[in-house]
Amino acid sequence: MDDLPSLIAESEAAGTRVRGAVDEAGELPGLPAAVRLAVHRIVQEALTNARKHAPGEPVDLTVTVRRSQSRVEIRAANGCPPRATSPGTPRGYGLVGVGERVAALHGELTTGRGDDGRFVLRAQLPVPPHHSTEGVRRMVGAVR
Repeated sequence: MDDLPSLIAESEAAGTRVRGAVDEAGELPGLPAAVRLAVHRIVQEALTNARKHAPGEPVDLTVTVRRSQSRVEIRAANGCPPRATSPGTPRGYGLVGVGERVAALHGELTTGRGDDGRFVLRAQLPVPPHHSTEGVRRMVGAVR
């Protein structure tokens, strides 16, 4: 998860505006490596999908560690282009892979259009109780 600023910077360099800023304060000691890697890969896939399927649309991204609830929450939302994705746009298995990664950690994943018509990816990953402490740590700024 320490690489989230790099992922965001890479995405922005490729032309995708990411709304939200990484909070550098504090540490995330003790989170399992599998959870940290899953967060990284989920954010990476969300940003890649936004760039691929909704070029030019901003992405609102939050990653929140809710230690008191023993979970990490990821939410990415991006607008949809005014026209449908062109028929030549290749479709991969990115969201399938995200779903498998989330399921392997006994988490929850939802994807689809939100009430506002934007595409939304929401993932919740449990953190084993012995890794949990009180407090909330917001890694990426609030969704606007």
